[in-house]
Amino acid sequence: MTFKEYITSLSKDDLISLILQLADKQREAKDFLFQKLAEIHQQQKVRKFILQEQSVVLFNQRHVFRKSTPQEKINLYKSLFIGRQDVFALRWHNTKSGKSGYSPVCANKWVTGKCDLKKYSCATCLYKSPVKLDDSYIFNHLAGRDEFCRDVIGLYPLMDGNVCRFLVMDFDAHAPKEQMSITTTHANDANAAYAHKKEGNSWKDDILAVHKTCTDFGVPSHIEISRSGNGGHLWIFFSESVSASIARNLGSGIIKVSMQNRHSIPFETFDRMFPNQDEVPKGGYGNLIALPLQGRAVKEGHSVFVDENFMPYDDQWVFLSSVQKVDGRTVRKILGEIENKIPNFIEKDENENEKISISISQADVKDLLSKEDFPQKIKIKLTNYVEIEKIGISEKALEKLLLLWL
Repeated sequence: MTFKEYITSLSKDDLISLILQLADKQREAKDFLFQKLAEIHQQQKVRKFILQEQSVVLFNQRHVFRKSTPQEKINLYKSLFIGRQDVFALRWHNTKSGKSGYSPVCANKWVTGKCDLKKYSCATCLYKSPVKLDDSYIFNHLAGRDEFCRDVIGLYPLMDGNVCRFLVMDFDAHAPKEQMSITTTHANDANAAYAHKKEGNSWKDDILAVHKTCTDFGVPSHIEISRSGNGGHLWIFFSESVSASIARNLGSGIIKVSMQNRHSIPFETFDRMFPNQDEVPKGGYGNLIALPLQGRAVKEGHSVFVDENFMPYDDQWVFLSSVQKVDGRTVRKILGEIENKIPNFIEKDENENEKISISISQADVKDLLSKEDFPQKIKIKLTNYVEIEKIGISEKALEKLLLLWL
């Protein structure tokens, strides 16, 4: 008997009973299916929640936030801005004269019979007793509570062994219009130079050009607005101690490639690099750099890291947590790539395996320049720097002078 024949053979009451049984079975099946779907949905929600919680935990383990504890921020800060720990400087401000500057923090400062700044500099003082940089000074720097900014830390990037953990290229917007100053150091040091800004040139254009060159070579670089707001710093962080001469050669090479890419337009806002020397000066500490994220300046939108549109990152601590560092092997590899990019500007010192010297030779300068590029007389002033008056010197000659001293 077929199912159709079976249905037609049923009485009215039997047929109604069968329909009711099938309806109950359908409800049971429907309820069962809905229950299973609900269980699966709940399991997925729980699994998703667990994954989200695990992600948050991992993110929190690796990142510091605006709302993180002061100690977590300080620990992150110290992992990036590494310099000499046995000595550091603080900014000073004379309320009467309005003058300001930086001096090493010393336990004997102003102590009668020991401290006499009128007769001796800190470097030559027999009673100098440098104070170590500790967390309390970093806290004060980040908080920025001093009215005259006397809590700003000046860090000495050149450490024992003539090594460093970061390289900074400084771009400055405000300077004399017609004067180029060349900073001279020891005979074995790579000299730093800077040509100041003139109208029509922007430090932002220059720093972006150098930032792009860094990106092209795979070097992570990070832009910071200076504490004054009238310039910027381009930071490159190292994952290990790197020879200062190697680091500075990297900076020089990147600057030269950037100038070449911009059709030899000179960077008139480029000031100098930190570290400013290859070797620790005898009896001194080398140049210092004011550290970023100084509390009072941050409130004004200065001393902060920014993107390529010069907009500050919303959370500076999340940004610092994501900073990438470069190792020494990569630095040497990039120097080789720079040599291939600008072979005419690079010479290797075969006597030193560690040292790579990047320079433009005097013969190259003679070939590229003529007497028409210079006035009959050039005014040169010797102070702590070699100051060359730029009036009458062609843009091409100014560029070559800058390259010669980088």
